[in-house]
Amino acid sequence: MSVAYNDYLVINIGTMNMLNNVNILLIEDSPELRHSIAAVLKMHHATVSLATDAQSGLMMSLENPPDVIITDLEMPQFDGAWLINNLKIHQQTAHIPIMAMSADILSLMSCPQGIIRLAKPFRVERFIQLIDEAIRPFADDQNACHA
Repeated sequence: MSVAYNDYLVINIGTMNMLNNVNILLIEDSPELRHSIAAVLKMHHATVSLATDAQSGLMMSLENPPDVIITDLEMPQFDGAWLINNLKIHQQTAHIPIMAMSADILSLMSCPQGIIRLAKPFRVERFIQLIDEAIRPFADDQNACHA
């Protein structure tokens, strides 16, 4: 059992710097989830900005575009779908990878193509891996094509 425990620690320690200097905007209306997710992102050395609703998230994205936007889909007033649609129509945010999170699978399925979908609850390792893949799109495929 100690080997598996050590292997687990090595895997987690090995991914701790995956998000080094990545600017992430996290939009989540639940204070508990917002602070928990932000803590995980900071533990992986990401720079995290927080918004509590879709409107403030949109404004923050337009004022200072992040590298990645992570948003809850189920929020009061303006939901994540509204946010995603608005982010995609603005030139300064249209290219930014977006991760949509929800416990409602139907909401996730209705996200537009190209949006990273993550069902709540989720495993931290998979969450970090999806962000890492979003900021380094097709790197392996491009290298393979040029080999």
